[in-house]
Amino acid sequence: MSDSPTTIEALAEKLDAVLLAVKQPVDAPRFLSVERAADYCSLSVESIRRLLASGKLTPLHPVRGRVVLDRNQLDAYVLGADSRPRTGRGRR
Repeated sequence: MSDSPTTIEALAEKLDAVLLAVKQPVDAPRFLSVERAADYCSLSVESIRRLLASGKLTPLHPVRGRVVLDRNQLDAYVLGADSRPRTGRGRR
């Protein structure tokens, strides 16, 4: 099996492009406001506030009156969520 150098180089370039697309930017903020966290997770602000009230997410208070969330905790919550449909009243 002999691959030409141009084919290997082309594959290496494609792999580099994929890795850059998947990798998070270095300057991405680690701490997000409730609104930015909602945008980041594609949830509503109300959903983020419900998760905070239920204790599923931990709010951080760096300054009085300001609430921020750790992006790493949001990632862990989203990745750990199951995709089972809800059951109960109104569902059949």
